[in-house]
Amino acid sequence: FYFTFNRNSSTCFLKGADAPGTEREYPGDMVGPKEFCSGGGEDVETEEESESGTGSDGAESGAGSEGEEELKCFHPINWKSIARTLKTESGVKDAAACQRLCAKEDQCTHFNYHTDSHSCELKIKNGSDVVEAANVITGPKTCSSSCFTLGVGHTAKEMARSEKKYSPFDCQSWCRDTNGCFYFTFNRNSSTCFLKGADAPGTEREYPGDMVGPKEFCSGGGEDVETEEESESGTGSDGAESGAGSEGE
Repeated sequence: FYFTFNRNSSTCFLKGADAPGTEREYPGDMVGPKEFCSGGGEDVETEEESESGTGSDGAESGAGSEGEEELKCFHPINWKSIARTLKTESGVKDAAACQRLCAKEDQCTHFNYHTDSHSCELKIKNGSDVVEAANVITGPKTCSSSCFTLGVGHTAKEMARSEKKYSPFDCQSWCRDTNGCFYFTFNRNSSTCFLKGADAPGTEREYPGDMVGPKEFCSGGGEDVETEEESESGTGSDGAESGAGSEGE
């Protein structure tokens, strides 16, 4: 009759008729009924319409309202990075602990965490190239978006052909690993990443759905990230659904 959905781990929990009255506040979680909500659908723009991310003047354009959803960070479980491994740590509790280990290593840019063996691979170079792999979670060095600016895109010339990326953090990783790239524009609606050079500052234009950021990691983040494993059951110590991250990052 009802469901709980965790936005951070993309995990769905099905609930029965006894769900009403058991609500608890947990960042990252949402609940709803099995019946469709009324309204909606009239103003939805398609990915095809926003795919190019570029307006008539060559600037990236967005296709949605800001703040509608938090930024994606960790990839869903069963995906791994194929980048070079710096080193591997064993006996690591969860993906959040693996990320913290990465944050302590200057060379580490992202990680792979194996949920079955509890091993943590600290990775270097581009973390946006991923393949399917059972029981693996991959994510960036930090989930901080403190240096990103939402609602704007750079009109500066692109450094390379735009590509689809899972998240702005993957877009940032691609930029960091590309010679001559200093900034990026990421369109959240089409998941399109645009690489920009040193001339990007000063070329910002407002476009809903776009965001810009530097190739360097933002400060902060990573310390309080909760993993999909921790939220997978949707149950806290008192039996209520638990979330898996902070809202609006």
